[in-house]
Amino acid sequence: MFNPKDGTLFKVVRQGTNRLIFPATVHLLITYRCNLGCPTCEQRKNIRNEREMTTEELKSFIRSIKDAFMLAVGGGEPFLREDLFELIDYASNLGLAVSVTTNGTIVHRFIDEISKSQIKQIQFSLDGHTPEIHNLTHKSDFSTVVKNIKLVKKKVPALRVGINHIVHSGNIAYLDDFLSFCGRLGVNDVRLLSPKPPLPPLKENEIDKVREVVKNKKILVGVDDCLATLLGIGCCVAGREICVVDPYGYVLGCSHLPIRYGNVLKTDIKIIWEKEFNEFRGGEKTPCLLV
Repeated sequence: MFNPKDGTLFKVVRQGTNRLIFPATVHLLITYRCNLGCPTCEQRKNIRNEREMTTEELKSFIRSIKDAFMLAVGGGEPFLREDLFELIDYASNLGLAVSVTTNGTIVHRFIDEISKSQIKQIQFSLDGHTPEIHNLTHKSDFSTVVKNIKLVKKKVPALRVGINHIVHSGNIAYLDDFLSFCGRLGVNDVRLLSPKPPLPPLKENEIDKVREVVKNKKILVGVDDCLATLLGIGCCVAGREICVVDPYGYVLGCSHLPIRYGNVLKTDIKIIWEKEFNEFRGGEKTPCLLV
C-alpha cells in the first residue's frame, strides 16, 4: 500500500484476512452544510437535527486515529468550517496526511491559509470539461472552479491537486475530452467515481467505455471502490481498510450507506472498529445497495 506521508510503500498488517488492525484512511465528513444545492447530492438527506462536533471534540477524535495514515476531510463543503485549518494542522502535527475534498467555489477566499497549512492534497469536484456537461450534476459555477484549480496550482505549487469526477450517462461520451482537459490544467490525478442514487447506474457498454479510457490514458487516473468493482479491477474496502465519521460523530462503513456503527463521542473508534464492524465485514450478503 502507498504511504501518503513520505511516498514509500508499506506492508499492510491485517487481523486474519478480513481487515486491517486499524483503518489506513479515515474519511471525516466534517460538515453537511454546503453553499450549493446540487440536484444529485446524496449528503443533504443525511442532515440531522443534531449539533456538529466541536473543535475540541474533533481534536479528541483526531488523537484517537493517529495510528491511521490519512485523514480525508469532506462534507458538505469543508471550507465552511471556521476551524478547518486549525484541525488540518493539528492532524498533520500528529503525523496524519490530510486531504480535503471541495466543490471548489470558495477556495480562492482561503488561498493564503491553504499556502500556510500542512494540507497534502485538495480534491476538486468537476463533472465535465464544459459548463453544460458539468452542470448536469452540479450547481457550482464551472469557470470559478477551474479558476480556483489554476489558482492553487500557481500559488501553492507543492500541493497535490486532484479532481473527483462522477461518471454517468450524461458525460461518459466525453470522458476522453475531460481527461485531456484535466491534463491541460496540470492536475496531479483524476479520480473517477461511480454514479450513486439518484443517478442511474452505469450500463454495461458504459462500463466498457470507462475500462478502455482508463487503460489508455497518460494522466494518473484512479477509481473509487464501487467503480473498481464494476470494472473487475478491485473490491470494496469499506469497513476493512477505511471507515467514515459523520459531522455528529457516527461511524459508517461507507458514506453512501445509512448504517451507523456507534459514535466516537461515546465509544473509542478502536473499539468500534474491532467489534461493531464484524457483522458488516462478515455477513453473507453485502449491505451495499450500489453494486
